[in-house]
Amino acid sequence: MNLARQILAMFLFSAAAFAGALSQQATELSTLLNRNETRLSTDQAQDIRRYLDLAIEIAEKPGSSSPSACYNKAPSWLSNDQKIRLCQGSTEAAVECFNAAPSWLSGDQKIDLCTDGGTERTAKCFNSAPSWLSGDQKIDLCKSGGTEEAAECFNAAPSWLSAEQKLRLCSDQGTTARVKCFNDAPSWMGVEDKLKLCNR
Repeated sequence: MNLARQILAMFLFSAAAFAGALSQQATELSTLLNRNETRLSTDQAQDIRRYLDLAIEIAEKPGSSSPSACYNKAPSWLSNDQKIRLCQGSTEAAVECFNAAPSWLSGDQKIDLCTDGGTERTAKCFNSAPSWLSGDQKIDLCKSGGTEEAAECFNAAPSWLSAEQKLRLCSDQGTTARVKCFNDAPSWMGVEDKLKLCNR
């Protein structure tokens, strides 16, 4: 087994360990990489460093047992990198979101939808969004912990707004309160300013 494969194999073992052990082993692997970096290609070294940085960040984050539990419950067919992206800073709810997302989405699309606060309700948001939106547009609407309320916001927005404008209004955990904000804004205010005012 060449050095790159050896380091990655060791990382795979450490990534499934408890948070404290993960941090310690990731630090040890970083030292090993520093000693042998000249024997690796630039791409190999960068990839391994990226894995290590993510592992240490997960392990040292407060409440890191939640990302660890998420990692351990993630579908086994996901790559190590995909599991880390799904679970970084997340709880097991991200896996529930992943499993509830439509089967026709790719693994990477499900990760984009469910990471960073996603729950099963985030998948419901995706399913509630207008059918004529593309998969990526639905992801933009619902990601970062959005719920069905974001889809309700989109559906309630003035019909004359473009899809892109509705996405800007209702993404990032939007609710119908944003539509009310938009409608109640002064009539002399332009659309751009109303969108800035009402999206958070």
